[in-house]
Amino acid sequence: MKHIAVVEDNPDNRLLVKVILEPQYAVSEYETGFAALEGLKTSRPDLVLLDVSLPEMDGTEVLKRI
Repeated sequence: MKHIAVVEDNPDNRLLVKVILEPQYAVSEYETGFAALEGLKTSRPDLVLLDVSLPEMDGTEVLKRI
């Protein structure tokens, strides 16, 4: 099964994306850029859906660090 990581600070948006994707994909959720970077060290997804407007570290910076 393909794996998608969702990096989104809004819980409603994370839930919506998870409900849409979960029947066909394994989904990992991260609320912050820092959490995503930590989680992606051990679990490499096939795709990352990344919010560009995150608190503390924006999505552009997360992408650079990935």
